[in-house]
Amino acid sequence: IYFAHSIITYNTLIENRAIQLIQTHFPNAKIINPAKYHRIRHSPTMGLYKIFVGSCDTLIYTDIAGFITSGVAEEIKTALEKGLEIYHLDWRQRKLTKIQKPKGYILNRRKTNQLYKLIQKHQIDEAETEHLIKQ
Repeated sequence: IYFAHSIITYNTLIENRAIQLIQTHFPNAKIINPAKYHRIRHSPTMGLYKIFVGSCDTLIYTDIAGFITSGVAEEIKTALEKGLEIYHLDWRQRKLTKIQKPKGYILNRRKTNQLYKLIQKHQIDEAETEHLIKQ
């Protein structure tokens, strides 16, 4: 299983809870977590991550307050092209939903960077981000 999630959630409580949920639903699966390879130099086209996605049977992804960041969107696109099973993971509701296409608003790289800056500037979590965006 490839676990696609935003770089801003790497090595956080959100990531830990999500991985626990994946392990609960798929106890015998090997999980590829891109956070473990984050420091490795690779092309800006996400080539390394696309190779990892292509080596899996399943992709599970999370969003941030309903937004799918550009990197996660690329991983989902690769999974769709390869015919993988795809699940959306809602770590708050502890729910995995099998999908045919991604649900949520897909951000391009510029919008993703703007979202990251908003989160970092205000030092807010996902729930606060969602509230701030709705305002």
